[in-house]
Amino acid sequence: MKKRYTEEQIIKALKQNEAGSKVDDICRDLGISSGTFYNWRTTFYRWYERYRRVGQDALQDKTAQVTRVWNRIPDAVRDRLITLVLDRPELSPRELAEDRKFKPHLSRISKVS
Repeated sequence: MKKRYTEEQIIKALKQNEAGSKVDDICRDLGISSGTFYNWRTTFYRWYERYRRVGQDALQDKTAQVTRVWNRIPDAVRDRLITLVLDRPELSPRELAEDRKFKPHLSRISKVS
């Protein structure tokens, strides 16, 4: 059964270690593995360093936003492509991909609807 420890318990364990207690003794008292203790310690110091560099704002949750998508066709190219497809529906995806203007952007497209 996986136990969940409070932040206070984790900080107390880290402080005991800093005070000189052995990791094995702390782990035995809490009923955790030494790997769990070292994960806690690594996570704590990573957050602590972030706090020291940036301040309180660094500890706030932030949503991860993708800034760039590797396979996105630029808007201008997409608009030209849509115009071409609507004007010439007889072209296959392969024929579209062979066009020099669109080749770098359409090499992975299998079907254009």
